[in-house]
Amino acid sequence: MGSYGRSFADVYDAWYGDVSDVAATVARVRELSQNGPVLELGVGTGRIALPLAHAGLDVVGIDASGEMLEVLRTKQKGARVHTVFGDMAALPFAPTFSLVLVAFNTLFNLVGHDRIETCFAEVARVLLPHGVFVVEAFVPPLPGEAADDGVSVREIRDDAVVLTAATRTHHDHLIIGSHIEIGPAGVRLRPWQLCYANPDELDGFAANAGLELATRHSGWNTELYDNESTTHVSMYRKL
Repeated sequence: MGSYGRSFADVYDAWYGDVSDVAATVARVRELSQNGPVLELGVGTGRIALPLAHAGLDVVGIDASGEMLEVLRTKQKGARVHTVFGDMAALPFAPTFSLVLVAFNTLFNLVGHDRIETCFAEVARVLLPHGVFVVEAFVPPLPGEAADDGVSVREIRDDAVVLTAATRTHHDHLIIGSHIEIGPAGVRLRPWQLCYANPDELDGFAANAGLELATRHSGWNTELYDNESTTHVSMYRKL
């Protein structure tokens, strides 16, 4: 996540500011947290955390990127979010939170299923009794359902072109990619990698940590989740 932050902190808001429904996210988190303290994993530049804080919630955000956190801190009212530099698989907190949130595939920035499972255990540890862990992520395609390698056009501007190159390996659930920005200053690579897990695998990690799946929807407006869904919002409750 640290290298991701160095690659994307300067463009994150412009590129990803509207990747999901922030208003619906805030409304659902307020409901599930019952206005208790919230921890966001991989808080980044505050795309979700700042609206949560503006809605009156007590929000802590942890991120492994100092660059991302610096962008958040310099924003108007950024001080409303208590930021912590750290690893979301090694949380420096006591049991404090009514709700822990990891939004928009951020969980998959942990490379390795062992790290993801450790994160679930850490979340369970810092949740208050009956607290909830909410995970928003994509549903990985099965082998053969989508191309494993490819290059696509992400953005074309008057002064630049951004391409995305990625490759996927099934044995380790790893996607390695880079955004390739070509402009007047030359070529800049913005590398990234994800280690994905399907919903059943996440449910297993949760169960091992003492968390139970309570609800699963395909979006923040509690849309039906079924075999055709490409994303999920899963809510796990501490037993």
